[in-house]
Amino acid sequence: MMNEILSGNKPSTIFRSIVDDTPTISNIDLASSFREEFRKVDPLAMQVIWRWRNPGRDVREDDDQLDTLLLCLLRMAKYVN
Repeated sequence: MMNEILSGNKPSTIFRSIVDDTPTISNIDLASSFREEFRKVDPLAMQVIWRWRNPGRDVREDDDQLDTLLLCLLRMAKYVN
């Protein structure tokens, strides 16, 4: 499912879909799944995902911040243009 990001879907949209399907999933689990899919991305991506404001969590990184930072890291790792 993470690879849908490469098709132009926003990371936050994909993450929210995963959370909807598995409400007990943690941000750490999301970060681990992202890392497994995109191994060349800087590990900073995991920290960005950990800090993301997932439904039910305190406000931290919002969706726009998450999308901007992760897409930048994906570009740097040459996954997207």
